[in-house]
Amino acid sequence: MLPDTIPNFLCYRYKLVLRIDKIEGSAVQFAWKCRKYQNWTEVLNSPEDKQVLLRVASGLLADGKFERDTYGIISAIFFKVQQWRQQKNELPVPPEAHPSWNRCASLFQIAIANPQVMLRELEGVAANLDQLPRAALAVLFYVRALQDMLSTQKVPGIPVCDLSQYSSMAQLTQCATSLIAFLYTSAGLPAPRASVEPNLQALLTTSLKDLGFATPSFGYEFAPSDFVNAAHMKPTVITYEQLTDQRIFKIKEVSGQIQLVINSKHRFVIEAAAQDNTKMLLANFLSAYCLALIEQPAARDALDDHTAYMSLILSSNHLRR
Repeated sequence: MLPDTIPNFLCYRYKLVLRIDKIEGSAVQFAWKCRKYQNWTEVLNSPEDKQVLLRVASGLLADGKFERDTYGIISAIFFKVQQWRQQKNELPVPPEAHPSWNRCASLFQIAIANPQVMLRELEGVAANLDQLPRAALAVLFYVRALQDMLSTQKVPGIPVCDLSQYSSMAQLTQCATSLIAFLYTSAGLPAPRASVEPNLQALLTTSLKDLGFATPSFGYEFAPSDFVNAAHMKPTVITYEQLTDQRIFKIKEVSGQIQLVINSKHRFVIEAAAQDNTKMLLANFLSAYCLALIEQPAARDALDDHTAYMSLILSSNHLRR
């Protein structure tokens, strides 16, 4: 099963799904892989995939150029190759993701629960935050995060956008639409069509969804006190996600913010979440446990072992009466 990221954007999420520039940089090697995988029925998504692989291989061997309109098909195939290898080795985790993609995923989840993290991320990036239009702050946050992700992944040709220089929504829109267009064209897709006055929030929402991120939050109205209190955010943001192993939770820390990710498919969590009072009790307990892990670094290994054992016991025994 493919993830919720669109096929053309799998390269931004997973390390071993190559971008077009990297494919052309190793054209011969990639061509032979295409010829190899044409007979792997486990990794093909449609009957036409075999011919696409052969055609791409021929083009790469002929002149080193990749057939860009096939990139989504090729990316989906190579992602399934990585999945197949993980399953063959009995590894419960998905293919390795880019740390920069993971950081954005956590950061965007945190921003939904605590919008002040947006201001914390923008400190030192945009001058005079409190003087910018309030409606521009969330947009600036998401544009900056996308720009950082692409820069960290060293995608060549990123448009120059000095976010510290933008003092109006019109200037920010011009920068952001250029960056979003680059995001798509670098992955073999046409740039999103925009009107004379593009709805930047709509463009960002579509782009982030295509990348596999949570729907962005633009509705929060920043108050003057937020600019003072940005450094004093609530200690833990709780989210529910499907983790790939039997852990009952995991901890992330992004931009000074703690994120407690509770495994929504763990059997104990499913039963506890069925009622509001037990769901709240579980969240409070795991929040306290999370803080203990962070505040007692010397005991971290022992606590991690206890966490793994607790997760296993609760998974297998909690339904026994």
